[in-house]
Amino acid sequence: MDTQMRARAFANFIGLELKGRITTRGYTALAVAIRLGHSPAAFNRWLNGKTEIPLSVYYSVCEVIGVDTIDVADKAARRVIEEHGKAEIGSSLPAPLLRAARRDVRRSEDAPSAE
Repeated sequence: MDTQMRARAFANFIGLELKGRITTRGYTALAVAIRLGHSPAAFNRWLNGKTEIPLSVYYSVCEVIGVDTIDVADKAARRVIEEHGKAEIGSSLPAPLLRAARRDVRRSEDAPSAE
């Protein structure tokens, strides 16, 4: 399976993971879409894997419903591996990259503002 196909599968599983967690945490896709200021149609396309969810939306959804971004991405990556096998090159799970990105975000939020 080529990289683009794996990436599409990963994006699809991210949407499905979010969709499941939205429901299990007592939310509806409609309520989350409205809270984040997105159209329900676009939001459902992201959750159903019709179009790739933007990272900023992914992060916002996770914050709103109270789930860990790394946990969701890790589960989606594991589903790609289960269905399509491990990638031939690179890391098979995105967790180290996501952890580093989250640390960078926290550092920038904790840094004193230059006012």
